[in-house]
Amino acid sequence: CSSATSLAANECWRRCSHESLPNRIHPRPISAEDSMLPEDPVRAFQLCYCGWLILSMLTSSSQYQLFYTWFHSSGIGLASKRGLGAHPSKLYGIITPPALTPLQMRAVGVAFTACLLASLAPLAPRPFLFGAFALSLLYFPQLYAEATLSGHNPILVPAVLLLLACAPSLDAAASPPSPPPPPWPLQLLRVYLASGYVSSGVAKVLCSFRFRRYWGLGTSLQHYFLEGMWSRPADSALTRSVQWRLVKSPRLLTIFASGALLFELSFAVAPFSGRLSPLWCAHGLAFHAGILWLQGLDFVSFWSASLLVFAFPLSSLLSADLRHAFEHEPLWLLPAALYTLLQLLTAVSLYDLWLDDILPFSCCPMFMPPRSPFDPLPKWQTMTTAPLTGNVRRSGRMACRCRMAVPQRP
Repeated sequence: CSSATSLAANECWRRCSHESLPNRIHPRPISAEDSMLPEDPVRAFQLCYCGWLILSMLTSSSQYQLFYTWFHSSGIGLASKRGLGAHPSKLYGIITPPALTPLQMRAVGVAFTACLLASLAPLAPRPFLFGAFALSLLYFPQLYAEATLSGHNPILVPAVLLLLACAPSLDAAASPPSPPPPPWPLQLLRVYLASGYVSSGVAKVLCSFRFRRYWGLGTSLQHYFLEGMWSRPADSALTRSVQWRLVKSPRLLTIFASGALLFELSFAVAPFSGRLSPLWCAHGLAFHAGILWLQGLDFVSFWSASLLVFAFPLSSLLSADLRHAFEHEPLWLLPAALYTLLQLLTAVSLYDLWLDDILPFSCCPMFMPPRSPFDPLPKWQTMTTAPLTGNVRRSGRMACRCRMAVPQRP
């Protein structure tokens, strides 16, 4: 009896080990039908990007509106200007945006968010993307003096929306073909985004030679950290503790500064990185999250969403995708390629470094001077309150710009 029981148990174990366990240990690969995102990487990126922007608008638009209502009727000289950047500048260097009333501003913000929401539906997302592109050039120039939107944070939004609006594969979002067509819009977006990072790194290298001081020294970050601690103090005791420890560790800051410079320059190969591209996405998101945490500069709400273009590995070559688009979709490729080419020319020539801003095209010349808290140059810092929001790091307050003397070579 015991022998028969043992044989039966052995037979049961044999069947389980050959049938059940392999299914548990080696699950079947996830197919396109199982994924939450579509197979087409262009559509997948568009959903993620627009979703990110919608979330940013839903969480901050009320603070933007509160600020703009005050700003519009404040009577200060800056309230008569509109544009992109801290100056501000005309759109593309030639178009002066109109000044909206607070009611018009609210309507434009709602329409911009509505277009982004409508583009998530599979039915004809491209007209809504183009509408969002046009509205972004009307909405963000009104908020150039707002702390989180002043500077370069929103300048990538028009480019991404326009290039996505030129993507014919989005027309088939309701019934996408398999396999998806070549993702040439993502290839152009990668080149567009990479050009800004590389030119920003090149500008820092040129300033290092010009002023005979390596930008990657810890003293550069010491200066910029101290400026942020004074002008944008953090509420968190943990953040302040980390800031002080870093400011007092120049060797560690030298590693961080040199790593940041290398990170920007490494974007020269990012558009050709193939399946390694998610590394640039992850590093970039961490990079800007760290800047927000330690310096209080927001490149997360609208800028960082564009880095998701590197989150989707592309196995095809840039040249092959562009060749296919030129043969089969030239009417949509040409405006997208021309827009990208204008950005490339701006970045390669460092146009807004030598001449004037033509935002949203930019070589991103941010934090170029190799500063030091110990140099003899004068430093002007500004401390202010945020009566509308109660927090100098929160959206909805006036941007406070610190004028710093640029070092001159003796």
